[in-house]
Amino acid sequence: MNRQEFLDDVKARLEGLSEEDITKALSFYEEAIDDRTEDGLSEEDAIKDIGTPEEIASEILLDTPITKLVKAKVNRKKQSIETWEIVMIILLFPIWVPALISVIAVLFSIYVTLWSLVISLIATIVGLVIGGLAMIVMALTGLYTSGGLNTLGIIGMGVLGVGLGLALVIPVKWACIGLFKLMKAFVKWIKRLFIKK
Repeated sequence: MNRQEFLDDVKARLEGLSEEDITKALSFYEEAIDDRTEDGLSEEDAIKDIGTPEEIASEILLDTPITKLVKAKVNRKKQSIETWEIVMIILLFPIWVPALISVIAVLFSIYVTLWSLVISLIATIVGLVIGGLAMIVMALTGLYTSGGLNTLGIIGMGVLGVGLGLALVIPVKWACIGLFKLMKAFVKWIKRLFIKK
């Protein structure tokens, strides 16, 4: 496969995207082929090194914002819609619109729930550390007025809160990284729904 065949194949797989987006993506891969040929590879080996047109098109589409993917899908559908399809869309409107709204609401609630988990984990650590420090400060200022075992108990509870908060930093960091990866995979899964022909 030569350069032009490769680029034409990738372009065909990006049908529906704007000409500007397609040109931008193709120029990037054309430059990548040029770089590899300048390094001594043949054009065919440079193309093999980059990947197959399917892989490249899929990578480009996954990096494309979801709004552009939806627009591209609608543009493709507009070109091939038939009369009976329009009639079915209108007749089934009372069924598919609520179903679509329900699906969007469920997907949105999953996304919001994941963000809520991240925020609540971070808030737990911040609450433990700040609460622990506040207890220590409160106990030290109360040392001059009340003294005794109460003050030592409050200081101990404050140190325990700060220590527990600091001990949770690493596990919460890894949990947040895992949740971010899960959210990224979730968004890619949604994008793949629009990428499928």
